[in-house]
Amino acid sequence: MTLIDAHAHLRTGKLAGTLTPASVEVALRLLRDDMERAEVTSSLVVTSPEDVPALAQEAARAPGTLYSLLWFDSRQPEQSLQELRLLTTRFPSLLIGVKTVLPYLSQHPLQPELFPLYTFCQERRLPIQFHCGGNLRMEALCHPSLFAALARTFPHLLIVCLHAGGGWSGSGAIRKPKTSEGMVGGAAQAASTASQTCGGRAPEGQRVERAETANWLLLIWWTTSIPLRVMEA
Repeated sequence: MTLIDAHAHLRTGKLAGTLTPASVEVALRLLRDDMERAEVTSSLVVTSPEDVPALAQEAARAPGTLYSLLWFDSRQPEQSLQELRLLTTRFPSLLIGVKTVLPYLSQHPLQPELFPLYTFCQERRLPIQFHCGGNLRMEALCHPSLFAALARTFPHLLIVCLHAGGGWSGSGAIRKPKTSEGMVGGAAQAASTASQTCGGRAPEGQRVERAETANWLLLIWWTTSIPLRVMEA
């Protein structure tokens, strides 16, 4: 049986500025040990830019077992995009996606400074992972209707929403609007809410809206342990 870990952190502490373990070599050894114990065939490893070369060397020893999801620092999007461009050119078979942590930084996915990242990833067919759940503030910043608007703006962008669900999934059904205008309006409202209520509670009873386009669900993958109901508007 093939078992793939789709989200393994090589080292933690990037936001705090102190990576753990301190040595990337130690981190790689621990990762290999974990993969062996769990009988994992391949791992998609969330990797800081400075750790990609070491991961590439380790991956070369056993092709097909390790791949990189580059940790994108949205606090400095221009520099991070430059690093992404360089690393995808240098390690095209290793770097296969991007990981973001927008709600941890009080950011939401429709911020214009992130659009160059989306353009690049859409052109290169690089999936982007978004961390969505965690608490009420993070859910407001990563409301599903924001991703609906993002999917319409970048129709070929591969979007992966991690830890989706939480409060909004339990409060009502996912709703598919009859018109694109309704979806865009809901997304705009959600974006406004995300910006205005950062650190606060999302409005009660807010409905979750989906894009009308047929390929929306093919491009946005929701990872959640919470079952979601779907109904027509």
